[in-house]
Amino acid sequence: MNLYSFLGWPNEIAIALFFLVLAVALAPYISDVDFHVIRIPKLPEALCSRSRHWGPLAVIICLAGFFPWPHDSNVSATLDAYTPDPNNTGASKTVLQPDSWNVDETHLSYSVEKNGKATVIYPEMGYLNRFKNGGPIRPLSVTRFKWNFPTLDVKLVNNSSKTIYLTDAVFNVRQSRLDPAPLLVVHRNRLRANAWRVPLYNYGSGIASNLRMRFHLTPLFESPPSPNYSAPFAHEVHVGDVERRAIMSLAPAFIKMGVDVESLKALPRYGRHQMSTEEFEAHRRQFLGPFTSGRASLSGELVFTSKTLSGKTKKWRVQFSAIVQLFNRKAKKKVRLPTREYDVKLDSENVNYLRRVPISHVLEPGESDRFTLMIAVDRSSYHSFVLELMTSENEVFDSFPVRLHAVIPRSQLLKSQQVDMVGSESE
Repeated sequence: MNLYSFLGWPNEIAIALFFLVLAVALAPYISDVDFHVIRIPKLPEALCSRSRHWGPLAVIICLAGFFPWPHDSNVSATLDAYTPDPNNTGASKTVLQPDSWNVDETHLSYSVEKNGKATVIYPEMGYLNRFKNGGPIRPLSVTRFKWNFPTLDVKLVNNSSKTIYLTDAVFNVRQSRLDPAPLLVVHRNRLRANAWRVPLYNYGSGIASNLRMRFHLTPLFESPPSPNYSAPFAHEVHVGDVERRAIMSLAPAFIKMGVDVESLKALPRYGRHQMSTEEFEAHRRQFLGPFTSGRASLSGELVFTSKTLSGKTKKWRVQFSAIVQLFNRKAKKKVRLPTREYDVKLDSENVNYLRRVPISHVLEPGESDRFTLMIAVDRSSYHSFVLELMTSENEVFDSFPVRLHAVIPRSQLLKSQQVDMVGSESE
């Protein structure tokens, strides 16, 4: 907090005032000169005489108004972050520590680093980290991501002799940008459907452009062979741009390896033929070529491009493996707890805006308190903001500046839209 923020002046007015005072202070020495940034006026001799005496002092006062005021050392606020229980079971909430790592492949959490300049909050998920590092990735079941919005954990201590009334938590957002990175997931074939096909979903906010799948196919029997990610690859499928999902057909590759795909398609389904099970399986086996078990091990790489935050094009090469069915099989049956919790929703794309969250906490002398601020966004995005705690006496206590990378799987957009936006936008 500085003099101008205390007076409620915008930064633009404060800067304009400083340059005006500077121009008047320089007028006795340099007159009628245009420096593009400021123009030194030509003043009457009487005003020039006064400016020589009072001009430098006025410049110093205006400049000093930009410096922050020292905080009351007896009143402090600390900032941390955690990931709430994704199942909303009310279980205890673990505060993330620097360099924390979540071993669950599909459990999204957030880690915190404090580098002296800002509190940096970034996502941690085994699958996400593996994907960014080029794999190898494996198929996942549908909607298996466990996630929740990042939550700021604010702890307050009042060691002063007066009672403090906190009234607002203001998010002074410098910038919000959409995360343009895709997040591709090969869906696990639990229903034993999608014969000759590989279902691919994009859970990221960005598009995977010009996607190509290069791969090897190996007959699969009792135990799957080790994945083969080495080039040259025996097969390649051009998929194109993937914004949400794509079903990649491997029929040409199987035909190339001796599988009679058309005859397999023409076979009747279970229960719709007169043959016994043994006779039907023997009849079908003659069309399977080397894949007599009806399954194949697929391993290779996904090659595509996407945009970066700076607008440049990034080339991706992600290794992956999967099991492919040659026919659709018959499915089998089978610390002190926070006293209050608040929510705020940030824009996925915006600059220089505020979110004001009404809060209500009273700290008597010697008391401490704790509350949480869950940050909701509608899409994966990067955010840079300063959290300010306002008191009833118009005092501001700044936390560290925060840089947050929030990841929201595309399949959960409907859930994110159900979060009430408690933080109202300030003009």
